[in-house]
Amino acid sequence: MKEMSVLVLSVASMTLAQLPLLAQLKIDFNDDDNGPRLTQEGFTEIAGSGRIVTNDYAVGDALTITLTSGLDDRERGALTGGPGLAQSALLRDFIFSTVGSKLGITLSTLKRGAYTFTGFFHDCTVKQENGTLAVDTGDGRGEVLKVPDFAYSTGTAPAVVGTAGFSFIADGSHPVTVYLSDTKVAHDNPYCINGFVLEKMEFPKGPDALVAYYDFEDRCLDVSGNENHGLASGTGVTFVTDRPTALAHSAKAADFNGTNYVTLPYLGLYGSLAATNGLTISLWIKGQSSTTQSWFLGEGCTTNSDPAYLFGHYLNEAKPTALVRTLNGNTVLMKKTATAQLYTGSWHHWVWTDLNGTANMYIDGVPAAAESGIWNYARSDMPLDTTTIGAWIRAAANQAKYPFLGQLDDVSIWNAVLSPNQIRYLAGGGDPMSFGLKGTLISIE
Repeated sequence: MKEMSVLVLSVASMTLAQLPLLAQLKIDFNDDDNGPRLTQEGFTEIAGSGRIVTNDYAVGDALTITLTSGLDDRERGALTGGPGLAQSALLRDFIFSTVGSKLGITLSTLKRGAYTFTGFFHDCTVKQENGTLAVDTGDGRGEVLKVPDFAYSTGTAPAVVGTAGFSFIADGSHPVTVYLSDTKVAHDNPYCINGFVLEKMEFPKGPDALVAYYDFEDRCLDVSGNENHGLASGTGVTFVTDRPTALAHSAKAADFNGTNYVTLPYLGLYGSLAATNGLTISLWIKGQSSTTQSWFLGEGCTTNSDPAYLFGHYLNEAKPTALVRTLNGNTVLMKKTATAQLYTGSWHHWVWTDLNGTANMYIDGVPAAAESGIWNYARSDMPLDTTTIGAWIRAAANQAKYPFLGQLDDVSIWNAVLSPNQIRYLAGGGDPMSFGLKGTLISIE
């Protein structure tokens, strides 16, 4: 029996569509008891105690991989045919759990970013009925089920090799643990895995002023290259083909049903971006007229219910509102509603700009006047600490309040006040990543 240890990760609901996969870690679990060990070409071997510490992996510095205690391994011999023949060295042996109800793989010091994990599950001799993959993100939510009841492959010439995987986000500070469990077996080798591939998703760097860009192409990832990835929260975000026709670069939009939202890293929209060089938020929105309060984007505080920097719908039917509120809920720095309609059941482009309280709103590329004068307001320090798309996170309920109902697409956040011409470019269907060459924000005239 091999004595080994444990692993931890951070996750979000994403699919693998259109994701650029670059940096890789490939692990082959080998039997170290029976004859010479064969490691799959291009893979790194783990045998015996199963612990690796190295500086060589692109996915992490001094990356440590540890496994749950109570493990053993088996060597089943070479494959003889089928599509798995080229992976014979990987599939011929595996590690498995001998105690407890699950097998854990812990990855420590992963670099911040979005990843895919793909495991290989094959036994040449014994038919393993099925298995379940889950992950503990290290963010206090415990295990998050990702792939239930996946199928193993068996035999020396399998028609299909058993694989299962998922996507997740690592925050760069917590270890991540993938758990294998619930295997129904006809033998004493439950929870077996041959190896895995871990791939870090990389996106080209956008203009310097672009802080985050969420294209919602079956994902909540930040595709600006800054890795401010979103986490689908609540009941989970779904993606629909109903999207703005002006967006030639878009195939999907995010659908918000009133119970889901996207949690972002704290971006400091009010606290740092608007106060330094300025803030621009650009997005496409499709919502219905209503007298119910809801917010499609903004910032709140997890320790105090009052401070808020919000954009959405405030009991005003079809018109959008901007709300800036301090620690004292009765002290409203600004609560103004546009004269133009936004919630019409059709797609509209919306923009907010703010530089130290000098603010403007645009709808479909045109400045939208406030019903009560200009949008400007006097700033005050506020302890905001959470940024959210689709809801307002506040301490009072310790959860999302006044969630948005409708669709959003192409959300981009800038540490700059974009010019009217640049805003018109985005409102005409422009791609935020095409403002200029790498690291350059150009003027569009």
